[in-house]
Amino acid sequence: MQLDLYPIIQPLISSYHRLYVSGLGTFSEKYIAAKEDSINGKILPPDTIIVFEPGGNGDSTLFHNEVKRRFSVDDAMASEAIRLFSKNIHDALDLHNSVELPNLGRLYYNVEHKIAFVPRLKVFENDSFGLPEVPFVEISPVAIQVPKDSGTNMMPPVPPSNPMMKFVILSIIFVTMAVGIYFLVTTPYIENKLVKVKEMFEDWNDDANEEKKSINPVVDPVDTSAEVVDFPVNEDEDEPVIKPEPLKTESIEETTYVKIAIGVFGNPDNAARVVDKIKKAGFIPFTEKVGALTKVGVKQEYKSVAEKLEILDKVRSDIEKTAVIIN
Repeated sequence: MQLDLYPIIQPLISSYHRLYVSGLGTFSEKYIAAKEDSINGKILPPDTIIVFEPGGNGDSTLFHNEVKRRFSVDDAMASEAIRLFSKNIHDALDLHNSVELPNLGRLYYNVEHKIAFVPRLKVFENDSFGLPEVPFVEISPVAIQVPKDSGTNMMPPVPPSNPMMKFVILSIIFVTMAVGIYFLVTTPYIENKLVKVKEMFEDWNDDANEEKKSINPVVDPVDTSAEVVDFPVNEDEDEPVIKPEPLKTESIEETTYVKIAIGVFGNPDNAARVVDKIKKAGFIPFTEKVGALTKVGVKQEYKSVAEKLEILDKVRSDIEKTAVIIN
């Protein structure tokens, strides 16, 4: 008998702060204290996230009794439901390499092919836990009336200082002074260099003109039109004009393939099932050995970035929604 046990896990962890699930491991709460986010200028409230320790031999009585109470079943049926729940998660991990736990996070196989867990950043709503993020605003000083002569030496209130603002202002002043000094020092030098460059170009132009005059002396033109003899045109001896043929260029297109990873499997049968699923979807499968594991994915030809992204979307919709591009 299969029962949907996902909805009862998060409330149990919230109530008892720790829950052992037979066949998987232990889920527990981790408290994060409030802290200042100086980059974004906010005070982050305290928060709680879920952590997971795989394996172990914990006490599954709490989860067992809640399954009995929630679904009104006996001990045997509750134990069988928990066993099937853990088995389905392991099967999903073998097939997809990861599985989403609603309101908790995601279980996945790490590089060492061990079960790991990534929690959601926020598990509880603000109404039931914690506070919203508070903007960190500098408080301006309030005018305080100092009593006239009270008989004691009272110092006026010192307004709160912002070290970061002082550092920024001093940095701007220092950079401005440095730029001004640089221009004051380098401007006469640059002007002197520009004058020398201008004089050098003028000297080059004068030398070029003198050399041109010496090579090509001015000669008075002479009218030689009377000495030209017109020859009769022989139409028979005209040679046809041969026009050059344009060169033919062949465009060479390189075939580019995109590789999309579907999953990594320790069981060869699971890898073979995914390969068959890829072929039925109309894609070209590929497999790679990674130690004792088998990486399975899609290797498909594309001609543009848009077509590459279109292939990824189709693979995610037809085969595996967590597929990623690896090249």
